[in-house]
Amino acid sequence: MKLAPQSIPYRALQKVSGFVVVAFFVVNSNDWGLPLAIGVAGAMLLAAFSYETAYYRRFDYELTADTLDIASGVISRREREIPYRRIQNVDVSQSVIQRAIGIAAVDLETAGGSSTEGSIRFVTPDEATRIRREVQRRKSGSGDKRGAGAD
Repeated sequence: MKLAPQSIPYRALQKVSGFVVVAFFVVNSNDWGLPLAIGVAGAMLLAAFSYETAYYRRFDYELTADTLDIASGVISRREREIPYRRIQNVDVSQSVIQRAIGIAAVDLETAGGSSTEGSIRFVTPDEATRIRREVQRRKSGSGDKRGAGAD
């Protein structure tokens, strides 16, 4: 399954937003600062948008019969299989901006780990709720294992 498509511009703008402070100083430092800042900002936005499109295409997750599989990474791939029996908590969260554009984050915490084992950021709120419910259902063992991988 894939991330929400609206995550592409959101993540690109998120990455480029730090450039605004630098651009402010460049614009105010000399006469050619504004055209330079606009050109560099455009190039950075294009690069960020291209990277985020590649990230969107390369991020995948799947709810299998026994594990939640997450594959991510543009340059180097990372593949994780998180067994449902190890998952202790599934946290769904949204910031105000994420709520406005319709995306949510799912964080998975496992037994014996002090940090989040896996994150599926930038899915739709409905998909985040579905992931949480499915993980809880499959963890409890109440699900039918024959049809569990058919999602």
